[in-house]
This record gives sequence, C-alpha cells and structure tokens, in this order.
Amino acid sequence: MKALIDYLRWRYTGIYWFFCCVRHKYRAGFHPELRKRDTLVNANQIKLHTGGAKKAARIYKNRGILYLIHWFELGGAESFALETIKAAKQMGYATHVFSTVSSANGDYELFSSVADHSGIADVLPDAKAISRYILENNIHVLHIHHSKLAYSALPLIKEYCADLYVIDSTHIIEYPDGGFPNFSARFSDFIDVHHVISLQLAGYIERTYHELHGRVLDSRKIVLAYLLPSPVDRNISRVVAPDEGVVRVLFYGRIENQKQPYLFCRLIRMLNEYSLEKRLGLAFKGVIVGAGSHEALLHHYYTVALRKGELEWLGRIDDKDYVYSLADILVLPSRNEGISLTSYEAIARWLPIVSADVGAQRELLPREMLVDIWQCNPLPEFVSRIVRFAVDDEFRQTAMTRARENLARLAETPADMNWILSLYGEHNDEELSPAKDEYEGKACFL
Repeated sequence: MKALIDYLRWRYTGIYWFFCCVRHKYRAGFHPELRKRDTLVNANQIKLHTGGAKKAARIYKNRGILYLIHWFELGGAESFALETIKAAKQMGYATHVFSTVSSANGDYELFSSVADHSGIADVLPDAKAISRYILENNIHVLHIHHSKLAYSALPLIKEYCADLYVIDSTHIIEYPDGGFPNFSARFSDFIDVHHVISLQLAGYIERTYHELHGRVLDSRKIVLAYLLPSPVDRNISRVVAPDEGVVRVLFYGRIENQKQPYLFCRLIRMLNEYSLEKRLGLAFKGVIVGAGSHEALLHHYYTVALRKGELEWLGRIDDKDYVYSLADILVLPSRNEGISLTSYEAIARWLPIVSADVGAQRELLPREMLVDIWQCNPLPEFVSRIVRFAVDDEFRQTAMTRARENLARLAETPADMNWILSLYGEHNDEELSPAKDEYEGKACFL
C-alpha cells in the first residue's frame, strides 16, 4: 500500500492531490491550507511537544510566528529571541518557541511564561513535522535564532510552506567551519532576510555564500541591526574611585569554556602580585556573576582565591544595574564573541572595559580596551591595561569617550529592533532597505 501511495504521489500528482482532499474533507478541524499543500505527516509524527507549557495552543485562531532556537539557556542570541517574542505578542501574534537540541534548558520556564506555546525538542523533529506544525497553527513567519536543525530543514519546509516568511538572526562566527553563520549562508536561498548584529557577520555571510554557490548574494537580504541598549545618556560620568584602595574587577557572563572564567581567576591573582611588586597601594578584588556548566571546573580556582579574599562569586544575577554597580572595571577574557551584550551595557553606564580582541568587539570598543587573546601569554597585557584604567584618569577618559562615540555611531544604523519587528507585518520587497550598503567601505571590521 505504501508503495502504491508513493507511486501515485510522484507519478500522478493530480490524482494524489484529489485523494488528499477527499481524505481530509471529513477530518475534524480541517484547515483550508491543507487542500493546497498536504505534508503526508500524521499528527502522531509531530515530535515537537509542549513540554508542559502553561497555555494551550489556539489552532487556526491567530496569525502565528514560530521561533526555533538552539536551547533555552539565556545567552546573547537567546536574550534577543526572548525580546522578539515579547514584542511579537504585543503586536497580537500567537507565539510558538521550541529549542532544537537537548540541554539543561535552565531558562525554559522564562520562555514558556512569555510565549503562547513552547516546547523542548528531546527528540529532534524532522522537516515534515515542522511543516505540519506550521500549517496547523497558521504560522506566517519563521524566525531562526541559531538552530542547525532549522537550517537543514529549510528546503523541505519551503517546499511544503512556500509562502512562509523566513528571518534568520545570527550573532557569532564560531568553530572551524563558522558555525551557524555558515549554515545560514549555505541555505540562504530559502531565507528571506539575514539579520546580522555586526559588519563582520555581514561580510562573512556574503563571502561564504559566494564561495559555496558561485553567485553574489543580494545585499538587500542582509539587514545590519546592532543589539543596542537603551538610548545613551551622555551626561553620565563614571570615575574609578577605589573604595579604601580596592579596585573591583567584574566578570559577568556564563561559566563556560568560551568565556574563560578560570583565566579571570588567574588574572586577579596576577593583578595583586603586580600591585604588591610595584607598590601601587591598590588591592584588586574579582567579582564573578554568572552560572553555567563549568562551575565545578572553576570551583578549585574560586576556593583558593576565596581564602585570600581575592574573589567573590555571586552566582547568577539578572538585575543588570545592580551588577554593574558592583564594579569599577569589566573584563571579558573570552575565546570568542560576536559583539557582547555586556560591552554595550557597560559602555552605556560609563564602565571601563578590558576585552579580548575577538569576534566583532572592535566594531564597538576602541584599541585601548582590546587585548590580543591569542598571544603566548595574554595575562600581562590584561594586567597592564587594567592597572592603567585604575590609575590613569586621562587614559580612562579618552578611552571611554571613544567608546561612547562608537556606541553613538552604531546607534545611527538605519535598521533597529523596530525595523526587524516590522518584518513580521507586510512582507514586501520594498521593505528590504539596503541598509548595509552604507557600510561597505568599512572593510577594516570585516
């Protein structure tokens, strides 16, 4: 019987579609779209599940947006996804969000409390299941936030759901093959808009697409929209004023290998050794705010430093104003970043930063704040830069002024969060403003 159905499907499509219409005509909850595009997937084949979502799905009632994200762990990409979900709900859309890899999913409750329908992909679904879900839930927009499954499923999804509008947001180039941006460029023909958060990503996707397909990617498909914080307050003036000779150095991020928190622990020890050797009269205290899978690995470093009073580990804190009030200098010793959200947030609060020169950090941070993380031993340069920020007022003010000027320049980018959200409305080619064209000459960032 299966062989007969396959034969009719591929050889006599007219008869096959007629059969599908008859089969579905008397099915409860029949949806008109299925008359045009049947997915050949039964309901029990849909492996996307609600995972205990508090709100039941309202099928066929509202226009919907489906978000496919890597996992429910609140990093930069996931934070942006959460903001777009909140905004889409305010616009009246039914929101559906699913992770596509199994993980601890520590922030699942946060997403499920915002979205109308959410789920954890314990068993990875296939493209037919996703297509069926899209049709049954009247979904008009698919927004991808770092989902390898979504990229690989796009060809089949677009075959079944030709009118589906696909937006892809990429944040960081990673792994030897480029990671998610590489997949984005590979499947660009099935994506309507590439949202990128840096010039580096825009250049990478264009070059990768040309290398893979031998064609030039239409620049109108690439939208550069930086993930800027609230409007910059130019009247804020923060001064590093050590409290009783103590300079507070902040590590704020996930406790993962990418962020290199163990390097931060060694850095604090070296800072205090340097201060003692040079008789600076300063004590450097490290403040770690964050949680993650490498907490056990970090525990050894933390225990030793705790006994010496060099470190304080506060765990995860989501109150950003409170976190930044704890510090005089922010340090980012990461192996890789896109443009870190903490960099935006710190500069907006006039907090000096010393960061590894990785990813697209240089699009925001001036040279005074960047350190080559790939040199044989980057710690001495980190020490030198942090000490200079602590003792040299002129150097600090010059660096912060340049950083704030960079932030203001990025804020002038034509596309912003509201522009991205406008893509959820009418999807006309005229809306795809070639915002990136104005930045073609800035090859130093690519």
